[in-house]
Amino acid sequence: MQGFIHYVKDHKDSEKQAKVSFDSFKKHGYDVELKEGITPDTIHNYPKYDVLAGSRLESFLVNDKNERKHLVKKSCVMNNIMFAKRVIDQNKPLLFLEHDSIAVNPIDNLDFDEFCYLAIETWNKPPSTLRHKHSRYDFPYKKGVQDFPENWPVIYHRKTRYLGSKLTPGTIAYALSPKGAKKLVEAVEKYGLEQSDFIINSHVLRLQYVFPALVKHQQVNLNLSHKL
Repeated sequence: MQGFIHYVKDHKDSEKQAKVSFDSFKKHGYDVELKEGITPDTIHNYPKYDVLAGSRLESFLVNDKNERKHLVKKSCVMNNIMFAKRVIDQNKPLLFLEHDSIAVNPIDNLDFDEFCYLAIETWNKPPSTLRHKHSRYDFPYKKGVQDFPENWPVIYHRKTRYLGSKLTPGTIAYALSPKGAKKLVEAVEKYGLEQSDFIINSHVLRLQYVFPALVKHQQVNLNLSHKL
């Protein structure tokens, strides 16, 4: 399965992490390539979508009056949407990878439906920001590809159509099928953009994970969605 490692061009630390990521995936036999990510300086080159009313993405602009952060978050979600369009165009499952992902296991036959999270063993451990709220959650690991558990604690709380949905624990590494990609793009076209780890939710997609994990987080989280 082909994978694309997204990084920020000309950002020294992002490029460094992307190289470590690339080498780790190659070591485990993956077919990967580096992909220059979308930024506030390049987002005008990509399709324009409405922003979901009441969304967290909208709140950076409406409530916080922070246009730069809004554009950073919008760039992040557009990386995922353009990736989904690639999945549709190539009509086969692909891997979305961020610069701080690192392969720990080879990929065999990943039999999933729409969306499969690849880094489930480190989702709530340092340096993941989710550790602050969910470090004590006892994940009921089951071998192979599984649906997210019923008591999954990462839930969408904003008052939009996605209220109460389960969320992906970030977008560091996941597989997306053409079926899932079509649902994701259709949701954005119909309802508008939301923050990247909020638009990937159980209202839009069937959320699954694989255990043992294929990917883990690198030791340092650059957190560029806040600091870029």
